[in-house]
Amino acid sequence: MYVQRESCHKRINLLHLASDTAKSLYYYVQWVGHFITRSDFYIRRSGIESYLLLYTCEAGGTLIYGGRTYQLGARSVALLDCRCPHEYYPTNDGWDFKYVHFNGANSDALYRKICEDTCVFEVGREIEDLIDRIRTAVADAEGEEIASALIYRILMRLSRDGQNDGDWLKATLSYLSEHYAMPITVEGLADRVHLSRTYFSGEFKRRTGRTPHAYIEGYRVEAAKRRLETTNDSIAAIAAACGFSDSATFIRAFGRAVGETPLQYRRAKQKAMSPAP
Repeated sequence: MYVQRESCHKRINLLHLASDTAKSLYYYVQWVGHFITRSDFYIRRSGIESYLLLYTCEAGGTLIYGGRTYQLGARSVALLDCRCPHEYYPTNDGWDFKYVHFNGANSDALYRKICEDTCVFEVGREIEDLIDRIRTAVADAEGEEIASALIYRILMRLSRDGQNDGDWLKATLSYLSEHYAMPITVEGLADRVHLSRTYFSGEFKRRTGRTPHAYIEGYRVEAAKRRLETTNDSIAAIAAACGFSDSATFIRAFGRAVGETPLQYRRAKQKAMSPAP
């Protein structure tokens, strides 16, 4: 299956016919290029004997792959097995991305190792530089060994990111447990672990089952419940101590989570703990 509509402001697509030596020994490039798309750009395909590195430079795109939908933000890279059904298209006009189709060596085994949890990774501009160098190597008739080494460097970088993929979540949850009473924004949490807001929010929800905002609010409500049970502090004092901006915000959040007001909760707990007459 292959459906393609390439409507682009800029289109560079270099086909490389790999040598027999490269096919038997190296990671070898099949295509490499650079697109800046128009809004109606669209790719859908499967059954292609190729692996794809798709690096977003600017703007963004949407990827549907493996039953999941990913938002591809700037400085993210997706690694796909093109034998599997996938489709991608711009989120808006001007999606700027660079790509390498490759195969060879132990591509399949390494792909499966890297993409156990996700196929999209937040990376730095060094990946863009490596892809540019691959394109230069492809233009050189003697550049197959160089291109193979550069592909391997990218895959090793993604392999390290995959192994440490949960570290940013552990760091975030630890931070929230210590600083839940402070003003917290999703943007600030994402910046702390050097991820884009879009990627951070999506992966946080996938891994915890809740959005970052819902998780923070839930943590604050649990802290407030403990204070309601163990102190005589006022509702305003508890709201401030648990990170809520004011009493009204606290009462609404508490009601959504618990189904009663903070005072109702405190009275019920006090009654339950009172000695029997």
